[in-house]
Amino acid sequence: MNGALEKFGCVIKSARMEKQLTQKSLAERLSITPRYLMSIEKGKQVPSCDLFFKIIRALDIPADLTAYAKIIKDPNRALS
Repeated sequence: MNGALEKFGCVIKSARMEKQLTQKSLAERLSITPRYLMSIEKGKQVPSCDLFFKIIRALDIPADLTAYAKIIKDPNRALS
């Protein structure tokens, strides 16, 4: 697995949890399956450019993920 993909997945999962969204509810908003979202969150799948922008809009996070320079070690912890 790619470290950058894992980090991206952690950011997505943390933001989703902070917004108190389930994988199922976010996946429905994005018109994807919960399984595919889970794979993105685990760093196993790379979203298309279009899906990337849908995700960041749905979660209201900046496109510049370098804003999260600190490596998130606990994906169950909400972003601060």
